[in-house]
Amino acid sequence: MSTNTSANIISRPIANFEPCHWGDHFLNTTLLDEETILQIEEKVDELKVRVGELVGAVTEPQEQLELIDTLERLGVSYHFEKEIDDILETAFKSFVGDCQNADLNHVSLRFRILRQHGFYVSSDVFNKFKDQNGRYKESMASDAEGILSLFEASQVRVHDDTILDEALAFTTPLLKTMAKDLSSPLGEQVAHALFQPLHKGMPRVEARFYISLYEKYPSHDKLLLQFAKLDFNFLQSLHQKELRDLKQWWKGLHEKASFSRDRITEAYFWITGIYFEPKFAFARKLVGKTFKSISLADDTYDAYGTYEELKSLTEAFQRPWNKGFAEQLPGQVKWCYYVFVETCEEAEEDLAKEGRAFCVDYLRQHVEQSREHVASAMECLMKHNKVSEKEASEMLNKEVEDAWKLINQAMLQPYVIPKLLLTRILNLARSTHVIYHDKSDGYSGSNQILKDHINSILASPISM
Repeated sequence: MSTNTSANIISRPIANFEPCHWGDHFLNTTLLDEETILQIEEKVDELKVRVGELVGAVTEPQEQLELIDTLERLGVSYHFEKEIDDILETAFKSFVGDCQNADLNHVSLRFRILRQHGFYVSSDVFNKFKDQNGRYKESMASDAEGILSLFEASQVRVHDDTILDEALAFTTPLLKTMAKDLSSPLGEQVAHALFQPLHKGMPRVEARFYISLYEKYPSHDKLLLQFAKLDFNFLQSLHQKELRDLKQWWKGLHEKASFSRDRITEAYFWITGIYFEPKFAFARKLVGKTFKSISLADDTYDAYGTYEELKSLTEAFQRPWNKGFAEQLPGQVKWCYYVFVETCEEAEEDLAKEGRAFCVDYLRQHVEQSREHVASAMECLMKHNKVSEKEASEMLNKEVEDAWKLINQAMLQPYVIPKLLLTRILNLARSTHVIYHDKSDGYSGSNQILKDHINSILASPISM
């Protein structure tokens, strides 16, 4: 009798996923009513006109670049893409001449913004800040703003950008020393840059940080600040509604597949890092559901299913998809299949209305299929190269830096693929960098830093 009982016990992988930190918070959040949202939107549009007039009124080249930098840091530059492109076209043509008599801060700022917008400008402009031995001048060490600006410029380097590699090595230790002595707000900005360089940060996270910081500068523009705050709160209200809808969708599914990670809030936060603008609402919905479908598949294969269950699931994925097949699959495994098919059918229906149903074929072709536990990148490096964890970590960090250089290169004109798509790829890298910051898996086990980010971006409005 005991033998039969033991034989019937199913041995499953052990997954100690942390419970959802947010619970039903975003389900129970009181959302702004439509009338209030409409009033806020009208005010945003009104201020947008006034800020647009400000952008048009600034004609001095350096002031234009500084204004663009401020708009981007405040998270409102997406309203003025055409105006910014026109200014940068002119700035690119006069780049070398404008840099001849400019100081370190201004050269670095001009260089970074042009590179970030796809204009290839040579890092040779920084040679004038080097001594006769080819090293950056130590006399610049007291120029906190200039050193910070050069540090941020070094983040857009590509392969063989030796001058910028040297700039990063020169500025990093200086900023670490400065951060201890500088008063706020500059000291706060330096500390933040060391923890999270601007170029690698999620746009919404960086905007929330800089709005609070910008207000501390006595020279801040009150119109820009008001516009940034109102626009941030408006976007947050839209995102809260979208997140609540996703939470409602996921809650019922998670009850049926309770073994999986309950991370819909973290997933949606990740997605807002890729595209936060109002016009991408449908993309956030589609990618949110697809993201969670992939996450559910990952948990099913890695942390729940037995060999026989996963074999049946994989065979089902390899046949033409039909929700009816889900009932033929065992236990909770069926929900992995069901969610994928339902998500694709819903996407196909929505995209068909826009004449883009063919897009769903790409989703179907990229379903993650059966696999045993996959070793981490760290484990692979240690085993393959016979090195310690520390050495493997250093190797992995170099791979990451090389990948950033490749992304930066791809973002330069002429574009191989459309800039709109390239920007989403860049933002995906940024989101991943933030969520897995400092070797921490913020998705599987939401750490305090990620919790703070989610709270500031999706839960707490900015005080006006």
